Amino acid sequence: MYLSKYEEAMLRGDYGDLITRAMQVIVRVGDVLKADRLIEVETTHIAGVSYLTIGDPGLEYLEDLAKSNARFHVFTTVNPVGIDISSDWGIDKEFINKQWRIIDALRRMGASLWLTCTPYEYLRIRPRTYHAC
Repeated sequence: MYLSKYEEAMLRGDYGDLITRAMQVIVRVGDVLKADRLIEVETTHIAGVSYLTIGDPGLEYLEDLAKSNARFHVFTTVNPVGIDISSDWGIDKEFINKQWRIIDALRRMGASLWLTCTPYEYLRIRPRTYHAC
């Protein structure tokens, strides 16, 4: 995958460890998807935020990023999570606790917790800009 000089510098570590770690994930996903290059986005949406989906490794990764003061650089919304946030419905308390920890880590990094799978229904995306899901 082609990276611009700026993207290569981020991956190399010129902008700090947090940016490098984020770029490593982005580049790995791009490689798996056989992307030609990265594109600049104006807004993003994070899916796969259920504890059932990401488990302890994902929870630990998000908490580690949040503790390191990582912040989203564009407006970011979040998919529905693995629980009904208004009722526990008899779900295991450990699962609920870990799900709330995921939500909190995303909030601390600046995500807007819309908890919807269709943020594009509510966002006013400017013409000729990109929204990443």
